Amino acid sequence: LDGKIHAIGGSEDNVEGMVVHEVYDPATDSWSSRAPMSDPRHHLAAAALDGRIYAAAGREFGTNVGTLEIYDPDTDSWSGGPAVP
Repeated sequence: LDGKIHAIGGSEDNVEGMVVHEVYDPATDSWSSRAPMSDPRHHLAAAALDGRIYAAAGREFGTNVGTLEIYDPDTDSWSGGPAVP
């Protein structure tokens, strides 16, 4: 989004998910923190569309996460979306 790279979620041990949301700005070669996701997850799917980031599904403690979260950079906030089938 806007020429920046968003790194979201992840895991340090491949079991426990994270809510982390960091943004890399190549113009300034710097990282900054943004609002974290509500649900921790790793192995998620994410995509940018119409100025927002959609983070779907993933894993947490060996269980599938069935939620969708939508990030709005204008408000630096996440909102819930429909359940992931």
